[in-house]
Amino acid sequence: MATALFIGSVALFAQQGGPQWKDRAEYDLYVAITQDQNAQTRLEKLNKWKADYPETQFVANRRLVYLATYQQLNNPAEVFKAAQEILAAEPNNLQALTAMSVFIFRFQPAPSEAELTAAEKAAGQLVSGIDTFFAADKKPQNATDAQWQASKKEVKMYAQNALGWIPMVRKDNPKAEVELIKALQVEPNNAQVTYWLAGVIVAQKDVKKLPFALWHFARAAYYDGPGALAPEGRKQIIPYFEKQYQNYHGSKEGIENFIAMAKASALPPEDLPSKLKSIVEIEKEAEANEADFEKQFPDKALWKMLKTALTGGEGQTYFDSSVKGAALPGGIEKGGQKVTKFKGKLVSATPETNPKELVLAIGNDPAGDVTLKLDAPLRGKMEAGGEIQFNGVASSYTKEPFMVIFDVDKADVSGWEGVGGAPVPAAPKKAAPVRRPVVKKK
Repeated sequence: MATALFIGSVALFAQQGGPQWKDRAEYDLYVAITQDQNAQTRLEKLNKWKADYPETQFVANRRLVYLATYQQLNNPAEVFKAAQEILAAEPNNLQALTAMSVFIFRFQPAPSEAELTAAEKAAGQLVSGIDTFFAADKKPQNATDAQWQASKKEVKMYAQNALGWIPMVRKDNPKAEVELIKALQVEPNNAQVTYWLAGVIVAQKDVKKLPFALWHFARAAYYDGPGALAPEGRKQIIPYFEKQYQNYHGSKEGIENFIAMAKASALPPEDLPSKLKSIVEIEKEAEANEADFEKQFPDKALWKMLKTALTGGEGQTYFDSSVKGAALPGGIEKGGQKVTKFKGKLVSATPETNPKELVLAIGNDPAGDVTLKLDAPLRGKMEAGGEIQFNGVASSYTKEPFMVIFDVDKADVSGWEGVGGAPVPAAPKKAAPVRRPVVKKK
């Protein structure tokens, strides 16, 4: 681990022209310190060395051993003090900078602002100078190139994580978002960082960013590869993610595909908001599409509105009070146009030749939704699928299956292209109905 400082069992020997031990006792004490694998008893020996030899030519070594010992004891406050003492003499000491970047997460209670500032500075030094710290000429002789590069990535990961976590603690969420994205670029599989990132995006309360937050919540909840959160932690995120997805999108439509994409990639595509639309956007598009539909197909839009009313809970009441006996469409305005006739595709004719009854499909039901009862037969036979236009008087209807029956004058039917058949008598003249349906425009 790049965060651990190795304490060897071989003591430093004084060299001619180099640091010198004050006496044999100091040397023997140092040997005892480096050979002690128990952090607590080693700390006691370190304190004795510092008390007995406050001035020593090996002070730099003593500081590093103090740092390693406090790391083993998991004492963040003392780690910081030891690291800052080292940095006061050696501003670019790799062990001290790394220790501060790692142990800033371990303070209980939370670190002070001074400790956050110190750690942020240390982490920033590491990230900006990472190539210098891990230059090839600084690689230890007993380390392979692969090990040296792995240590470089690990140190950069810890440092960049700190640069994202510190502004998150300060509630500087926009800055935290930027730095945590960089952290995922260093180590994409760090699900803890993914979870932090989801939180700082939500905290900004920017609706446009919510798809990105949902992406990171989905990955934190469902990603189960290297670096994943513990199973129990992921289980707690799942219901929250699913609820927020539905609240944003209006339904769970597409959620499985969304989860699969998030599991496959730590960072979402930049155009994610266009792929996961909010319920507000969906409703606006639906309204715009409906308006366009009304302009292009005013008769179908009117029919859709009538069908919605007739299939509702008060459908029969609506039919009896506003539709039955009324001439439809009757010149009703829809989509800025006067609708004088309905248009439908022929489903069937009874009888097939010279029919007096037609079943049409105005909507998308292939079985049809309108039955025309004619006052006189049409001549010939026509293939199903042709377009028929009509107006007439609604006489009855059924909700299940949906069907409205119209009494229609033969003269009010157009589009019939019958072939063959014997001549048919003219229809008797009838008085036009005077009632009009009460149809409210949307």
